[in-house]
Amino acid sequence: MLAWAWRQRDWAECQAQVLRIPGSLGSLVGLFPLGNPGTRRVGPLTPQAVPEDLRALLK
Repeated sequence: MLAWAWRQRDWAECQAQVLRIPGSLGSLVGLFPLGNPGTRRVGPLTPQAVPEDLRALLK
């Protein structure tokens, strides 16, 4: 997401992604819900539905 924000020149998103890097450990230990896109517009603990096409890949 940081690279995407950089390419889009979305500096607010870049800043939010830099702050999320240490918190990415929460994804590794299962703290953050599945389906969270990881953008600044969605809080890290906000659950989101996983699209059907992606759900099949995650199984």
